[in-house]
Amino acid sequence: MCLTFPPTALMPLQSGVGYKVFQKKGRFLHPEMFNVAKRLPTRKWLYAKDYRDRAVFDLYYPHDWHIFSTLGGAKNWLCFDNEGVIRKVKYRKAHTKGDQTEHICVVAEEIYIYPGEVR
Repeated sequence: MCLTFPPTALMPLQSGVGYKVFQKKGRFLHPEMFNVAKRLPTRKWLYAKDYRDRAVFDLYYPHDWHIFSTLGGAKNWLCFDNEGVIRKVKYRKAHTKGDQTEHICVVAEEIYIYPGEVR
């Protein structure tokens, strides 16, 4: 998942609530795009650096967690990823904002995944 250019830097770093698409294998959540073998726990803060390989994709902005600001944006992304599930997340240390498939998306260093799928 990459933002449409040019993305906007967020200063100071921001926090909030949004929606994220994950892969689900059995009862476990996994990152949607990279390092899909890693299991993601809910109800705890997750740092992107522990779950994502950032080096290759950090050319224009740090490639951390991409979070849609609306449920509609996350649902739209499911059109490209039919096996994904949507979860509501809290985020902090958001540093970049832009469009992803014409929906507002922020990129943050940390997320907290709420339990339960969002429909």
